[in-house]
Amino acid sequence: MDKYIIENCDNNRKWDAFCDAQEEAWFWHTTGWIKYCENSRFGVDAENLSFMVVRDGKILAIVPLVLEVNQSKGEREFTFSGGPTPLFVIEKSEKGREASAIQGVIWDEIERLAILHNVGRIWMRANVQNNGYLSGINVANPLAREGYLDTSLYSCIISLNPDETVLLSEMRKGHKAAVKKSMKQLTAVCYDSDTMSFDKSKQFRDTYCSVAGKLTRPSETFDMLYEFIKSGHALLLEAVFDHHIAGYSLIILYKQYAYYAMACVVQEYIDCDVSHFLEWQALCRLKQKGILYYELGEQYFRTSLSCIVTDKMKSISAFKRGFGGRLYLQCSGEYFFRKDYFDKMYAARVQEYEKARWGVGDRLV
Repeated sequence: MDKYIIENCDNNRKWDAFCDAQEEAWFWHTTGWIKYCENSRFGVDAENLSFMVVRDGKILAIVPLVLEVNQSKGEREFTFSGGPTPLFVIEKSEKGREASAIQGVIWDEIERLAILHNVGRIWMRANVQNNGYLSGINVANPLAREGYLDTSLYSCIISLNPDETVLLSEMRKGHKAAVKKSMKQLTAVCYDSDTMSFDKSKQFRDTYCSVAGKLTRPSETFDMLYEFIKSGHALLLEAVFDHHIAGYSLIILYKQYAYYAMACVVQEYIDCDVSHFLEWQALCRLKQKGILYYELGEQYFRTSLSCIVTDKMKSISAFKRGFGGRLYLQCSGEYFFRKDYFDKMYAARVQEYEKARWGVGDRLV
């Protein structure tokens, strides 16, 4: 194994160029998103421990890895802004035994870093934002063979190949009616790399936080979102009612694939079906830009030991499904490095599961 060298993620251009060249890599793997996750939450100290596997100066694999430490609870985990870490990407030309050997190096280095930093858990997700996964060529959970506990969820993904009339017809009846109604009241403005300004970014941040009633994330993350838009990796949709801002939707773009990231609706215009309008505008604008898939996000149905599902989560999921598309399994898993951490976390999860499932404390009925 001496031919493999571990290098830190300290060359953004080389790292991001590798992402651009690999079908399996998506925006979650890029240095821009890693930096965003490092700075996206209050009360969490984050450290970028991402690394590359290199041979003879050539990158063979990239491994996104962020250590997140909850300041109040002291929890130490490998997660991405509290969510799953994207699975590493191995150079596409590496096959068979060579690819297996590289994987072995990666798993050993993750374990070493976990021990070094006293990490309790890693949460990781397979790379699904690519045609190979979405076409069904590989739908097995690659984490199962490594002893990861399954935490997979479904996500709603819309193919933008059909024309707009078909996309509209595939919506739920109520959604279709809401879209048609909203188009009579609202107009849309799309801000991309050519039209986005810093002043508009500030207006979006102020509106978003005003709707939320608080600053939901550090203000510098909005500056990063602005940079994503300017670099062509995101777009901002604005809904307007009689010259007044009614809402926003921000979408991440990379390699003909789009992901719904965040949105807000001004309460005064809640009856104008702003959310339906913005999603319809997203479908149309993304199709015009040549995007092939639009992911609306995770789908939550019932509570499990790995995920406590609230009525609000189920309601949001149902709303997303109303726009059509298919449910794709997002393979993910978690691995515990310390027994004490596993015992503590699963004891708390069992208790929460009992409350959610039976509505009582420690007594089953």
